[in-house]
Amino acid sequence: MKAKEFKPGMNQEDKELLKFNDTEIKNHISSFSYTNKEGEIKQKKRSFTPFDVPKNSRLKGLHLYQGKDDEGNVYPDKFFYLEYKLKGSGKGKWFSLGKFIPGQFGIKEVEDKLTELNKKHTDDNGHWISCPLEAKQRATVIITKKEAYEKSKEPVSNVVEAYCKADFPRATFGGSLVARVIEKRARYLIGYNHRKKHLTYYNDDKGNGHVSFKANKITRIVAPTNWEDLFEKFPSGKKIERNPVLNPNKCISIYDDPILSKTWIGDLDRDMIKNFIKQFKSDSTKRDAIECFNLIYCFACSEGYLGVSEDKNPAYKFKPKKDRAKPRNKYYKKAFAAEDLELVCNKAEELRNRFPFQAELIRLMAVTGLRREEACKIWKEDIRLDLGKIILRSGITKSGREEFCTITDKVEIILEEISEYKKHPLLGHYYRSIPWLLGTTHSRLMKDNLLDKDYRNSDQTRLKTDRNCWIAIREELGWEYCTSKMLRKSYARATQQQLHGRSDKSIRLMRQSTTEVFDKSYDGAEEADIKKDAHKVGELFTFIKRKTA
Repeated sequence: MKAKEFKPGMNQEDKELLKFNDTEIKNHISSFSYTNKEGEIKQKKRSFTPFDVPKNSRLKGLHLYQGKDDEGNVYPDKFFYLEYKLKGSGKGKWFSLGKFIPGQFGIKEVEDKLTELNKKHTDDNGHWISCPLEAKQRATVIITKKEAYEKSKEPVSNVVEAYCKADFPRATFGGSLVARVIEKRARYLIGYNHRKKHLTYYNDDKGNGHVSFKANKITRIVAPTNWEDLFEKFPSGKKIERNPVLNPNKCISIYDDPILSKTWIGDLDRDMIKNFIKQFKSDSTKRDAIECFNLIYCFACSEGYLGVSEDKNPAYKFKPKKDRAKPRNKYYKKAFAAEDLELVCNKAEELRNRFPFQAELIRLMAVTGLRREEACKIWKEDIRLDLGKIILRSGITKSGREEFCTITDKVEIILEEISEYKKHPLLGHYYRSIPWLLGTTHSRLMKDNLLDKDYRNSDQTRLKTDRNCWIAIREELGWEYCTSKMLRKSYARATQQQLHGRSDKSIRLMRQSTTEVFDKSYDGAEEADIKKDAHKVGELFTFIKRKTA
C-alpha cells in the first residue's frame, strides 16, 4: 500500500484527535513522525493535528499547526488552520485563522471567526461556494476609498525631498531659482545640518540654478551621487549642526523638525508656520523661512499632491509682525554723495594692482547702476561696442528678461581698463581663455583645468565678490558706510538730478518696472540734503517773525 504523502492538514490515520479545549491545546505535543512506503519512520517539518469536532458543524476541517526550523527544533508557536473544499472541486485548500495565544486568541475567537467565514462563503447546506483565501488576497490588493486617501497623504519631509530633486523650481514662473537664492532657501529647508556641507550651487546659461554634490573633510563622507544618496546619508532629524559658532540659536530646518516634517502637507496651517519661525531672531530670516513654505506648498499644488490647493496656501501673503522699535537697516536708501563717490572710484583705481577685477567691478557698477550679480556674469561677447551697449542676458537679470546697459564714454574707459588684463604678465593667459568679462584671482582657481571647456565656462573661473577691495577702501578712507549696496542707489540719485526728477525716465536707466518700486527702494536723500531742502522751503513762511523785546 502506498504511504500517504503528508501535506498541510494530512495526518496519519491512527493519529488521535485533539480535544477542542484551550488547556488541551496549550499542553499538546505535536507528532512529526510518519511511515513511508518502505515502512521506515521518518520525520516531517510540519504537523497538522485535527480537532475532535462534530463532522457536520462549522468547525469541520479545523486543525492545529506546529512546525520545525531547519535544525529540527520545534517552534513553540501554534496556529489554527482550516481545511476546506470548494463546491464542485476535489482539491482541498488551507486557510490560516490565527496564532493560538492563551487568554487572547483561543477556541472562542476561532469559533467567532469560523462563524463569520461560513456566513460569507458557504450556502445553506454548509458547502463552500467561495474561497476565503482568495477573498483575503483580494483584500490586500483592493483598498477602500478612505484607505486610498490615507495612503496618498504625503508628509512635509517627502515634499521637501521631491522639491529638492526637482531642482528648486520657482513658485509661479517657469525655471528654477538662481543659485544664490537656492543657497539661502536650502538653509531653511534642509540646512542647519551637516548635509548642507556637501552642496555647491551654480547657474546655467539660462539663469537657472542647480545643485551639485561634493565631499567634505569635516563629515568625512564622500560626495553623494544624487539627492537620494544625500538623504540616505543624512536622514530627517539626524546630523543636526550643534556647533555654537555655526548655529548659535540652535535652529533646525523644516526637514529636520520632529513634528513639522511628519505633518501631512494638507494639514499645514499658519499656526504651524508661526511656531516654526519663532526660532529665528530677525525679520528677514523669518520672511525667508515663510517663503520656503510658500515654495514647497506651490510645488505640492503644481504636482497634484493630495489635500492642497492654491487658495489654501497658508504662507501666501503671510508676513511676520514688525517691531516698530527696531531700527531700519543701516543701508536703507543710503547712497554716496557726488564727491564721496568720486573718492571711492579714485581709491578703487589706486587698488587695481592689489585687487584686479574687483576694482574694475566697483567702478563699473558706479557708472552703470548694474547689480553686482549681473556685472559678475557678463560675458566678453556681451560687450557690443558696435551697438553701443552691454547685453544683459535673460539668465542674469533680476526680471528674467533680456535687457541692456548703454556704453557711455565713462563705461568705455572702464571696459578698456579691463581689456588690458589680456596683456597682463601673470593673468594674461588665464584671462584670454575664459569667457567672462571679470575673472577671478582666487587661490582655488585650477589653471591646469583651463583646457577643459566646461571648467572654463563654469562659475569657478569668474569673479563672485568685491568684498576684499571694499574692506581696503573703508580702511583707507576711514568710513563706516561704504559698500556696493550704495552704488546702485547713488546712480539712481544721479539720474534724478540729471533728469530733473523725472522718475519715468530714471526707471529706464535703472531697469525698474514701475516708478513705485523706484521711489520706494532707491529715491531718497542724505540728512544734509534734507536739511538744506527744509531750510529752502522754510523761506516761504515770511509771516513767522521773532518778536523783539
